[in-house]
Amino acid sequence: MAYELGSWGQMVDEIPSDPTSQLGLSRSLVWALKAFLKGTIGPGGSGVWTVVQSSDGAEADNTDRWGDTYTPGALICGAAGVAHSWIVLKAPASLSSSLYFLLDCSGSSNQIFMGYSYFSKMGFTGGDLKNRPTALDEVAGSTPSNICDSYTYTHRFNGILSARGDFVFMSFSLGRSLTYAAATLGVMEARPVDTWPFAFLAEAVGYI
Repeated sequence: MAYELGSWGQMVDEIPSDPTSQLGLSRSLVWALKAFLKGTIGPGGSGVWTVVQSSDGAEADNTDRWGDTYTPGALICGAAGVAHSWIVLKAPASLSSSLYFLLDCSGSSNQIFMGYSYFSKMGFTGGDLKNRPTALDEVAGSTPSNICDSYTYTHRFNGILSARGDFVFMSFSLGRSLTYAAATLGVMEARPVDTWPFAFLAEAVGYI
């Protein structure tokens, strides 16, 4: 059986909002991924995802506390039990009747910006200023990692988003002998035997 993913829009060489430091670059990446899925930047259209919960480290509720404009103060990194930022997005119904994606800005301090991501079909519950929401069926999309390569290289964000909500998002660092994909994240349709839409994340996937 063939699977038609529908029409795709693309975001090409999006410049990070703050490329002047490791922290700024990492904040720029997680905000750009959220903004890309929500349709604030990139192709937008019918495949956009919806923010259902978030925290900016100062308040947590069912709105987009990260905002439609890049705001460093809304992107706070901290260990579990310490006030920090996180956000939950829901896939459009055209992709899945129930698929959620969580980004957690967690790490030992705001100077060591670590990225975690999780997927769930049951949905995330709980969550406050100090702890991210959790789900009984959550699957980690990434392991803890410093999510951006050295800021001394030029970075660009690229992504494709289908009319149904499938996506691939990548962070590239330029200025090396070869282009380096520092982070790749995506979700696509499942085969009939799968219990999930196929989700993948590769961090430091290598030279391509």
